[in-house]
Amino acid sequence: MKRFSLVFLFASLPCLGADPYAAERTTVAFHTFRAKQRTDDAGALRMLANAQVRLAEATGDAREYDRAWSGLDEADRLEPGDPDTLRARARLLLSRHRFPQAFALAESRLAVDPDDAELLGVAGDAAFEMGDLTTAEARYRKLHGISARLTSWARLAQVAEARGNFAEAVSALESAMESARRRGAPAESIAWCHAVLGEVHLVSGNAREARRQYAMGLEKSPGHPLVLEHLAELEKKEGNLAASESVYRRLLGLKPDPVNRLRLAEVIAGLGRDQEAATLRQQSHREIEQAVAGGNEGYLRPLAELELEAGRFARAATHAARDLALRPTSQSRELLGRVLSTAAAAGRAVNSF
Repeated sequence: MKRFSLVFLFASLPCLGADPYAAERTTVAFHTFRAKQRTDDAGALRMLANAQVRLAEATGDAREYDRAWSGLDEADRLEPGDPDTLRARARLLLSRHRFPQAFALAESRLAVDPDDAELLGVAGDAAFEMGDLTTAEARYRKLHGISARLTSWARLAQVAEARGNFAEAVSALESAMESARRRGAPAESIAWCHAVLGEVHLVSGNAREARRQYAMGLEKSPGHPLVLEHLAELEKKEGNLAASESVYRRLLGLKPDPVNRLRLAEVIAGLGRDQEAATLRQQSHREIEQAVAGGNEGYLRPLAELELEAGRFARAATHAARDLALRPTSQSRELLGRVLSTAAAAGRAVNSF
C-alpha cells in the first residue's frame, strides 16, 4: 500500500482529452509568451516557472524543472533576494524530490520570517519525506495555527497515519473535508480527501469503509486518478483481479504513469497472462530509466527495485543510494540494504554506499 503524500496533493487532478497534459502545456505556453513580452518582469518569470513545475509533475519530464530553475535565476537577477523567488525555488526542489535542499532553503527564510505559511508547508513536507516526523509535525502545527484549512488538516493527518494513530488521522481528514466544504473547495479536492481517508481505513483494516470512501470520491469526481489508484489497489487486495485490471486501465487512460503500469502488469500476471505482463514491465522499465536519466529523481526507488529484480546490482545500488541521499527514511535504508545483501548472497557484492 502506498502511503499518501502532501508533496503532490493536487497533482492527481483528472487529465482529459487526447493529450492528457494539454491544460498544463497551454498554461506554460501562455506564460512563456507573457514572459517574453515582459522581459524585465520577475513576477512573470516566477509564474512561468510555477507552470513549468506543474507540467514536470504531470509529465515526469525533468527538463521542465531545469527550465523553471533557469527562469528563477533570471528573476533573481532582476529582483535580487525577493522572497517570492525563494518560495518558488523551494517548491521546485520539493517537487523534484530534492528534500534536503528544499528543507534547508525553506528554513533559511523561516529564520527571518517564522510565520511564512507557504514555507512552513514546504519545510514540513520535506521533513516528512525525510522521515523526520517530529520536525514535520512542528511545522504543520505552526502552519495550522496560522491558517487551519484542508491542506493543514491533511498534513497533520499524514503524520498521525505514519505514526499508526489511525483514529487521529481519520478525525483530521474529516475536519479537512469539512473545511473544504465550508470554503467551497473544488470537487476534486474533496475527492482527494475521500481517497486518502479510504486509504487510512484500509491500512487500519476496514476495507468496507475504504470502499465506501472511494465510492464517495468518485461521485464527487468520477475520473479522479488518486481515487481510481486506491480503488484498483483495493480490488487487487481483495482478489478481484479483473476489476482491478479494469480500474487500472481506466486510470492509465486518464493519466499515463509507468509505476501504475507496473501495478497493472502485476495484476495481469495474476490473471495468468504472463507474456502481456512481461511486455508491460519492459515498457515501464524503459520509461522509468529514461525519466531518471533525464533528471526525474521521483522514480529512483522504483528503478532501483527493477534493477534489483533484473540482477543488475551495481545499478540498483547506485539508484537506491541516491534515493537514500534525497529521502533518508527507513524505507530507503531498507531498500539499499536489501540490494547490497542480495548482491552479496549472489556472489556479486557491490561497494557499500
